[in-house]
Amino acid sequence: MWVVPAQFSLFFIILGLVFIQGKGAFLIAGYNTSSRAEKKKYDENALCRFMGKIMFLFAACLLIAVLGETRYPGPLCTETGKEQCHVSIYRPIYVQ
Repeated sequence: MWVVPAQFSLFFIILGLVFIQGKGAFLIAGYNTSSRAEKKKYDENALCRFMGKIMFLFAACLLIAVLGETRYPGPLCTETGKEQCHVSIYRPIYVQ
């Protein structure tokens, strides 16, 4: 039961490493479809670094959930799920 969240966590860590290096802007939804004039308005490097931090945060939440599921089943998994929802909700607000 814990294998899939662990795999997703590894995926988010790899994505975070790509974004932190300032690469992978084509993976950001909305940014990759905007026009060149629209893209010039944004600092691509800063946007990638921010998305990298978000990916690391998602990975940390998933790792805590895996730890909670294997060691302390119950409330810890629920709390990390809530934290992931908060990150998902506040990320677009911060980017705006």
